[in-house]
Amino acid sequence: VVIASELADDALIEKEIMGEILPFFVYRFADKEGGKEVVGLTVKGVNEVVRRLGKNPKSGSKIRINPQYIVKEEKEYDGQKGIEVSVFAEDLVTGNSAWGVKFEPYFKVGRENKRYANTFAVEKALSKAERNAKRKLISEGAATKMIQLLIAEGKGQHVQAIAAPAYVAT
Repeated sequence: VVIASELADDALIEKEIMGEILPFFVYRFADKEGGKEVVGLTVKGVNEVVRRLGKNPKSGSKIRINPQYIVKEEKEYDGQKGIEVSVFAEDLVTGNSAWGVKFEPYFKVGRENKRYANTFAVEKALSKAERNAKRKLISEGAATKMIQLLIAEGKGQHVQAIAAPAYVAT
């Protein structure tokens, strides 16, 4: 599920960078092994939930990324060089805060075990680190209600069905 949602967010981030307007706020994944459907928020979905919570004074939440605490470092994990981005999110109403961290390798392994350049590695790491930090500050109850609302509003158009990747490098 995690790998499939990461790959789906990769594609969404790349398409947005290239100028496409995408409606997907929610992903849906059929967990064949567990026999249940998994639903979650895409990178864009987390940002939409944060935007809506911030606009609604009754939500009791106003989440933002503190620009003073954005850290980009080149790192190497398991022999893969890449960029790691850390960001700090804070809820200006509740005072809660959270760090979000994401590592993106400069090269990935795709189909047929071929390496390819991870275009926009920095942008992907930043978007995902922001998603991770902000998501930690959204309660499960609010996330569940917002997912239901986003699905209903878009009549299913805000939902991206994702599948297990064809190949996962280990």
